[in-house]
Amino acid sequence: MLDLNFINPFILGAVDALKVQGGLTVEGGKPFLKGKEPMPPISIAAQLGLTSVQFKGAISLCFEEKVFLKMLSNMLGEEIKEITVENQDGASELLNMVYGFAKTALNPKGYTFDRAIPTVVRGKELSTSHGRLPTLVIPLRSDIGFVFIEITVHQA
Repeated sequence: MLDLNFINPFILGAVDALKVQGGLTVEGGKPFLKGKEPMPPISIAAQLGLTSVQFKGAISLCFEEKVFLKMLSNMLGEEIKEITVENQDGASELLNMVYGFAKTALNPKGYTFDRAIPTVVRGKELSTSHGRLPTLVIPLRSDIGFVFIEITVHQA
């Protein structure tokens, strides 16, 4: 189910949103299955469910702390020094942009994504989980660290 034609709109949406909204240029790395390779610690992640007639799944946008703070500082035009309840929604806003980009690209191909509202989790050395299903991780490297896209999908 996770073929390149399905994944690419999420990657392109993330690259575009990070550049336009967050002022970060990122480069995609080699995808891997979660748990198979070490990852730097993340401090904040936005997650949402992917629901369609054809499948169910989830996507997360996970940030190293320094990357999130730089992106958010760029978005707001002021230096942000810590992740707080007041600014954590920056992660969900970015994921909304990625999801919207992917929906626009994939719905005309027969996918019918339902509306979804992201949730945000944060903490030191955070770990995300999408249940027992394999999770594909796409690393996006910036000059200051990583953002990771995590995608899990199964047939409905």
